[in-house]
Amino acid sequence: MAKSKTSGKAVPTGRLVKRDSKSGRFVLGREAFGKVSEIEGIVVSRGLEADLRRLGSAAPERRRAELSEKYGKK
Repeated sequence: MAKSKTSGKAVPTGRLVKRDSKSGRFVLGREAFGKVSEIEGIVVSRGLEADLRRLGSAAPERRRAELSEKYGKK
């Protein structure tokens, strides 16, 4: 665990959230997104759930491309 720069409290690093130090962006993994979704009341549609199952073994690049094409902002 590392100490937060703002609060000084210990925060987990690298386990659930991957951060890109150059862009400042971060990517939530499935486990972390599931926890946030549960708290926020976000429910995955049946269609998205089916797509995620279908693409579960696909390469990450292909999975991102297909999901972005179908569900991304246009």
